Amino acid sequence: MFIIYTFIFVGALEIIMGLPLMYGKIKPNWLYGFRTPKTVKNEELWYKINEQTGRGFIISGMIVILIALVFMIFNFDFDIGIVALIQAFIMIILVLIVLFRGLSLIKKV
Repeated sequence: MFIIYTFIFVGALEIIMGLPLMYGKIKPNWLYGFRTPKTVKNEELWYKINEQTGRGFIISGMIVILIALVFMIFNFDFDIGIVALIQAFIMIILVLIVLFRGLSLIKKV
């Protein structure tokens, strides 16, 4: 059950980290946000890409939490390792989607 709570925490963390990006509260920097040389140099591009990135993190966090809750509510009889692998796989896929969407926005500029 601990792993389920861990994924709920990670999903909530993704949502919390995505909100400031989505609302344009983070200035260009090299520590937090969708960081590439182009986005850090171009403020308009920074805010546009990080709005999408933040939205993606929020959606990703919500999906991770939802799946964790489904595992918890229906008490699937999976080994804890299987649950962790399923959740990790889903998180990786969602983060890759966010990454590729951001890179496609950079290419358009």
